This record gives sequence, structure tokens and C-alpha cells, in this order.
Amino acid sequence: MSYPLKFKFYVDEELAQEVQWRNGFPTLPIAYKDAETVIYKFYVGCRDMSRELAVDSSNPDTNIKLMLAEAAQAWQANVAVTAGSMVQPGNGFMYRCISSGISGSTQPVWPTVHGQGVADGTVRYVCAGVAWDISNMFLSQSEEFATTSTAKVANLGPVLDGGAEFAVPLWLRAVNPNTSSQNDNNAPIMHLAWNKVIERENI
Repeated sequence: MSYPLKFKFYVDEELAQEVQWRNGFPTLPIAYKDAETVIYKFYVGCRDMSRELAVDSSNPDTNIKLMLAEAAQAWQANVAVTAGSMVQPGNGFMYRCISSGISGSTQPVWPTVHGQGVADGTVRYVCAGVAWDISNMFLSQSEEFATTSTAKVANLGPVLDGGAEFAVPLWLRAVNPNTSSQNDNNAPIMHLAWNKVIERENI
């Protein structure tokens, strides 16, 4: 389900501050300095008490689900690439565009050293480290299990009511098994996706 939904992601239980938006999507700024684990707490909710989120009638699921998913950012030949965008060419690493242009007709020889650059047609990339892997991302619906959960899906029940008192806390655990610094701030490669839901007047 794409935005605009009034049900959004917030950094506080009062729903006063939305999660930061980048490139049109709410983004948790995951950044590693080394091989480490980071945990982000955020809230799902709606400030408008007259709204509710429910499972769409065509959805075979009986509950609203929020799922970890991977954004497709494969390399493409002869396309416009803007600075800040990310690409994963399939070699296990990810690359950030630092100079806009048109990609080449064939892939370059991708460097695998963090920070090392490479030209691709008129585009220039730098290696941003080992590619994010969904196997290293986990969701938890309680702080108690935030460090141990292996879940990729948060089951939020059949209906979510609007209003700050009904905000749902969630914990995202991201594990970096590598020693290189990484961040996913500019063009997120991992994202959260709803199953098929409908937003409506609170009944």
C-alpha cells in the first residue's frame, strides 16, 4: 500500500514527530560503524481519531501485517542515474551514485573496498559496503524480545484505531556482520511493506 495513508511511522508514542522522509518514503537511518547490532524503536499510528486501518476485504489474511521487504535496485544498462541513488549489481556489495549520468551498456568491474570509486558510463559510484541482507533484519512487537526476535513480519491485528493512545510500538533490529561502516540513508534498499489494507472512517 503506497502513501498517502494517514497511518504512518513515528519516532514517539505521542505521534508528534514522523520518521524522517527520504526520496518519498519514511526512512529509518540505519548506520553501522563496525560489526554491530542496532535497534530502532518506532511507532505505527494515526493522529486522526476518526480513522482506522483494516484488512482489505480481498485480502486472504485476517490481520494487518507489516513486513520487511527488499527494494529491487538492480543495475540497468543505458539508464539515467541520479546522485544519491543506490544499486546492487548482484556481487554481494552495494554502491552509491555520487555523480549523476547515464549508465554504460555493460557493467563496470565493481570494486569491493568500501569507499572505492568506479565509473559506469557517465555515472560514478562509490562502494558503500556489503549489501544489506534481509536475513540480518528483524522485527519485534515487544522490547523484551527486541534483541532475540527472528520475525520478519509484525502481526498488528484485524483493525488499528486512530489516535495516539492506540499507537503501536515496534522494534527493528539490524545486524551488520561485517567490519565496514554502512548506511542506508540516501536510497533505502530495505523497506517495510503493508499487506493489503484499507483506511476508512472509524466504525
